[in-house]
Amino acid sequence: MNAFILTKSKPSGKSKSHNVLQSIMDIMDACSIEFDYGAVEPSTGRAKNIDFLFIDAINLSTKDLFDLAIVRAELPLNKVLFNVDKVDERIQISALKAGFGGVFFTNEPIELTVKGLEKLKSGQRWFSREIMTKLIEQLVTHYPHSNKKTKLETDSWLTKRELAITERIAEGAQNQEIADSLHISVNTVKTHVYSIFRKTSCRNRVELIRWYQARFIENHFID
Repeated sequence: MNAFILTKSKPSGKSKSHNVLQSIMDIMDACSIEFDYGAVEPSTGRAKNIDFLFIDAINLSTKDLFDLAIVRAELPLNKVLFNVDKVDERIQISALKAGFGGVFFTNEPIELTVKGLEKLKSGQRWFSREIMTKLIEQLVTHYPHSNKKTKLETDSWLTKRELAITERIAEGAQNQEIADSLHISVNTVKTHVYSIFRKTSCRNRVELIRWYQARFIENHFID
């Protein structure tokens, strides 16, 4: 796998940002991820051959982030933010909504960064449970609630198992957590998730959460 690190910092510097960049590079080496870095975003053509795009969030506003051409473009690469201030929930939630793969904090312990990179390599996301919960809460507030409970429809959309997995994704659970709770393998979960995405025309977990909220909250199909 390979990555491009979009940053204005250089690993040879002595500031905190330089140290964060050097740490990310060292960990990528340890995780067998080849990488290049620069202050100018790669062209669309080049980006098609990149597995991961790591964007340095230091001094980058939410508007600046989503104005980047490589972020706006529909590309298969996995976008990740690093050097993020942990208290800045706005940019974390915005990144999650935009389909980013994960977020790494400025003062994150090395072992957590390594774990996060391995999760990303295996096709999972790396966001805190708190941010996932806050996003779900935001989505819920956009839909009317009802005290009326109706049984979920299962006849023409998702199977009972697929519905169970969708519900857990909406709660912020990752593949391993879903596998453990349902007593199935992670590969089985991945197969179901692929089928769920295909049936719902969702491209990622965030779109699936929106789909779930729109179908089962707005239409009063609530658990």
